[in-house]
Order: sequence, then C-alpha cells, then structure tokens
Amino acid sequence: MNDALQRAIDRLLIQDIYFPSAECSLSEEFEPKYDANSDRLEVQFRQVATHWSILALEQDGEDPVSLFRVFVDLGVRWLEPSTQGDGGDDGRVKARIAAVMVAEYRMSEDPG
Repeated sequence: MNDALQRAIDRLLIQDIYFPSAECSLSEEFEPKYDANSDRLEVQFRQVATHWSILALEQDGEDPVSLFRVFVDLGVRWLEPSTQGDGGDDGRVKARIAAVMVAEYRMSEDPG
C-alpha cells in the first residue's frame, strides 16, 4: 500500500452510514417465493461511487468537525436469461433493488 493511501486511512474514522434513498420492485407476474425457475435468473450488481464532499460542521462551543462523505449508488437486479434478439434488458427484469448509500468519515486531520 502506498504511503498517501495509508495516511488517508489512518486519518479517516467512520462516523455514520445511511441510505437517503432506496427502492425495490417486482414485475407483476413474478412471485419469487413460489417461482420454480428463480434459481436460473441472472443476477447483476451495481456499485458506483458517484461523488464525494467535505463538510466543516461547527457546533456550539466546540471545535469544528470535518466530515468526508462518499455517495455510492448500489443495486441488484434479477433477470430472465437472455436469448438472441430479445430486445434489451427491460422486459427481462423480474426484480430490482436500488439505493444510495452515504458513508461519512470524521477527519482527524487533513488526509492530504
């Protein structure tokens, strides 16, 4: 591990993790609990860090706190196996879960 990365890890302390948004859906005809073919579905995952920010929070009579926040798009979807010429993924999606996760880290000092 390079020195800059190790310095950043040493100076960032996990403060909070939360989900400001989440959604899920099932296609109308899909009953996952009773579907005999659900073990044949394709599973696709998504995890993308979309952006980050640094906040300086001042509280009454206390030293300011600096937070490093990372926003991550997360998701999973289950699809029917593809066939030639099926016209894309939309009609194949049986279930999906999507969320935005925010990880907040307290900065003990500027990680450089």
